[in-house]
Amino acid sequence: MVTACDLYHMKLHQLKVGFKYTVLTGLIVIPFYVWSLHIPIISPYLKYPLFLVRCGGKPIIATDFAASYDYMTPQNRFYRVSPFVKDYFCSEQEAQQHYYHKTPIGEPR
Repeated sequence: MVTACDLYHMKLHQLKVGFKYTVLTGLIVIPFYVWSLHIPIISPYLKYPLFLVRCGGKPIIATDFAASYDYMTPQNRFYRVSPFVKDYFCSEQEAQQHYYHKTPIGEPR
């Protein structure tokens, strides 16, 4: 016969084991994610969610591909994350302070 005390101890053991696996997973996943932020091909895709939260919405995407130093606002019809994204900004003024200019291609009329 299983008593309430036995059930309590079993549940407590499950929580301890679950917590250990959660900590172990965090110790593996978080350093891997931080390391991945420095890989040029996938870095823009991993940084985008961070800037979504930081900016409180879609960030401005800046690129220096082909020495163009352009930025796109979320209203641009070609707005998308690609491996060519160099940086993200929360405002147009911030992008202009870093010497990027607004791309005329794909802007709404």
